[in-house]
Amino acid sequence: GAKALKEGKNAEEVAKVITDTVRSTKSYFVVETLDYLRKGGRIKTATAVIGGVLDIRPILHVTNGCVEAFDKVRGEKKVIPKLISIFKEELEDPSCSTVMVLHGDAEQKAKELADKLKEETGKEVDIIHDVGAIIGSHSGPGVLGVVFTTKNNKNT
Repeated sequence: GAKALKEGKNAEEVAKVITDTVRSTKSYFVVETLDYLRKGGRIKTATAVIGGVLDIRPILHVTNGCVEAFDKVRGEKKVIPKLISIFKEELEDPSCSTVMVLHGDAEQKAKELADKLKEETGKEVDIIHDVGAIIGSHSGPGVLGVVFTTKNNKNT
């Protein structure tokens, strides 16, 4: 929106740019532990206990403004490869996308994800940043995610 405003677009045009960007943005993230999802009432205690024992890491995504389960992996070593796989599947044209890696007190993992994304897709990560307060409070420390824009507005 700020870029469109600097380019001299009027309020209606800026609003359209913002709306289109929101519609074409995809967000996927993985929590390190299920404890915070349980404490926030997002999952049941039994689910958190079983998931913890099996080292299940849910992959969540934001769709229509709601956080939903997308997939899951078992074990920390599978988190980054799975996020990269999702990125490759969902992104139509890497040259036109803004890519962000977000984390919750996991800067080293975020840098590793950014490096692997570049290595495997050729796409440079534009921003590495802490997650916002809302995602952080529900996910806890260790959350790791990738956010990017696409040309296609399906499934957002």
